[in-house]
Amino acid sequence: MSNKLTSYPDFELTIRLKGSAATEFFGSSPVVLENAVREYANKLINESRSEERRQIRATKTVEITAQIVESAKWELISAMRRTAKYSSMLLFLHILMGILTIPLGIGASNFNENWGIILSLICGVCYVLIFITHVVLSRD
Repeated sequence: MSNKLTSYPDFELTIRLKGSAATEFFGSSPVVLENAVREYANKLINESRSEERRQIRATKTVEITAQIVESAKWELISAMRRTAKYSSMLLFLHILMGILTIPLGIGASNFNENWGIILSLICGVCYVLIFITHVVLSRD
């Protein structure tokens, strides 16, 4: 099985699966694998370019070295781990923020009462803290 991944003027990237690895894929799974590898390769290329731009170079030519590609690979792995680690937490925070709008609205509707002011302030402060936590966790 051979799949063309990305084509550039100077080189072509391919993957070959031999033996049992090539025979274990059935139906549309080779296409799904090809698309997943292509997507990762494009992300790696883009991250390598970003990494190269962050480094100060004496020359203006783009020089993506093996070290830059390796660094980009670990940056992508780290980003995937962060996303997987916090995705359920982010969902929980979204739900909590939605639930907090109910008592916030009730307190705001009764702002002429002392308990309405207190409820609105407590919910508002909690909402802001949850929002800040959400922003910090969702950074890449």
